Amino acid sequence: MEITFKSAGLDDFIAQMSNFSSKTALDSVRAVNKVIASSRAGAAAEIMQQVNFTRSYLGSPNDRNARLAITKRATRGDVEATISARVRPTSLANPVFLKNSRPGDVRVAVRGNFSKPLRGAFVVRLRNGNMGLAQRVHAGSPLRNSRGAKRLSGNVYLLYGPSVDQVFQTVRDDIAPKAITDLRNEMIRLQRVK
Repeated sequence: MEITFKSAGLDDFIAQMSNFSSKTALDSVRAVNKVIASSRAGAAAEIMQQVNFTRSYLGSPNDRNARLAITKRATRGDVEATISARVRPTSLANPVFLKNSRPGDVRVAVRGNFSKPLRGAFVVRLRNGNMGLAQRVHAGSPLRNSRGAKRLSGNVYLLYGPSVDQVFQTVRDDIAPKAITDLRNEMIRLQRVK
């Protein structure tokens, strides 16, 4: 999932401002790039409030391969910038979710500090060398509260938490109004700078 900032909503505004400055096109590029950076930071903060992701898990704002990344910046020829979020679900074996776990007592905290024990859960080494969190359920019992779980064998499932993208889908709607206001304010500020 991506969120893209364009100057399209500012076309009339840019046309009016061009009467005041010959550098309006460059100002719009600067404004979009500044606002995309602050919007990415705001999105990261909101995501970390909703799910126990850490800053290091989301990645650096300057890394295009981060789990929450600015994948496109505005240029003079294309005044558009994009924030992208990783779609792949997050393993519950990730240390950001495992809390105070010991062998035989696996505890998971996806949101907040309250950890919940998972009966029949255990950490497994996967074929690719990564660690995963599996849960064995009793024969005939359904697996509860786990969208995206994958069956490993019989009644054993590999468990996943939300992807960064799942959380970003709700966060992007929360940050959009501020981003629009910030973009407009930054354009006005840049036009006043001589």
